[in-house]
Amino acid sequence: MSKEVLQFSEKVKDILKGLFGYSDKPVSIKGEPNQIRVFIEVLAMEKKLFETYKERGLDHPETMRIEKLLKIAMGKFERIMGIEWPLQK
Repeated sequence: MSKEVLQFSEKVKDILKGLFGYSDKPVSIKGEPNQIRVFIEVLAMEKKLFETYKERGLDHPETMRIEKLLKIAMGKFERIMGIEWPLQK
């Protein structure tokens, strides 16, 4: 993995920590509107999956459904951005 991708991965982790109240680091997102939209979509799905997993467990049908939706969002992110979604590798 390149240095840029590793830095991006760390920033994504910081944003997710902030979404769950574990970090208050300021972040900014730059890019084209479609890039920002798909980035936010994947972050929201990551959060939803984690919350559903905590609430219902790994093998619950709702958790599996959200995991499939996350994979679709990740694929869209990867096509638009030209890089892999760093949290699933």
